Amino acid sequence: MRGDFPRARSDLADARAVLEELGLPFLLARTSEVAGLVELLAGDYERAELELRGAADELERMGERAFRATTVALLAQALEYGPTPVPEAIRRCEELRESVRDDAEVQAAIASTLAGLHAMQGDFEQARVLAEESRVVYEELGLRYMGAARSLASGSVELLAGDPAAAVRELRRGYDALEKMGERGTRSTLAAFLAQALMEQGLYADAIEFSRISEETSAAADVVNQAVWRAARAAALAHTGDSSTAELLAAEAVELAEGTDFLDLQGNTLLGLANVLRLTGQSDGVPPLVERARRAFERKGNIVAEAKAVAALGDRVG
Repeated sequence: MRGDFPRARSDLADARAVLEELGLPFLLARTSEVAGLVELLAGDYERAELELRGAADELERMGERAFRATTVALLAQALEYGPTPVPEAIRRCEELRESVRDDAEVQAAIASTLAGLHAMQGDFEQARVLAEESRVVYEELGLRYMGAARSLASGSVELLAGDPAAAVRELRRGYDALEKMGERGTRSTLAAFLAQALMEQGLYADAIEFSRISEETSAAADVVNQAVWRAARAAALAHTGDSSTAELLAAEAVELAEGTDFLDLQGNTLLGLANVLRLTGQSDGVPPLVERARRAFERKGNIVAEAKAVAALGDRVG
């Protein structure tokens, strides 16, 4: 399920050794970028950040600004999803954005990343401004795929804001556009998060449907997708009475998330399992899971999600 990441890392190490021996610094930098992509897929965002930062620095030194710009956009994503605390991630993303002032597309990508980070701090007005700025730039540049893919950012902002209906609208906009293009990779991710938003909206049958779409189209090695669709379906099934399957899927989601350093994913899957246990009458197991989720959100600096976990603990105590 997790993919053969050790083998991929070994192959990349072998490639680096050959490229170093041949004295090919540009290809070495691009190999570091590929290594960063592998770590993003594996859910090891801290390692991805190291790889991508090294690639960006080397490409900058060589004057390869076009290639560096792409790497910078990926680096911003690693900062958002990885364990870097939100205030530090915002500061560094702003620095990255300043470094690509001449590249409107990459600026738009980082704007959408910053939207998610500001939402974690509860600054939803700024988050929505950044998300809309990103959308407008992609539209002006005619970048339909990127505009659709980045609906994940605006959808995530609305989920944190507690407006699942708005999140569904945003995610469905991107999903439908990608479906028209015949795209499957990014669409599988949007399907997983759309399932989550639909579940939070109380549309359980629809949530299950989109979780199945994500299951059928996601790569087995895509840890985030695999965790999110499981958590969404588990919650929907728990609400509709299938307690045994719900608990199994929710536990699998937690296990997948714990194999990553994606702290928000860890927190959300833990809350998901806690909710399934609550719905199935196993309330004694809820507080420890919620407290673990709270600690994960606290480490990330996701103030909004941590407050929700604290509220859940308070509800339990009350």
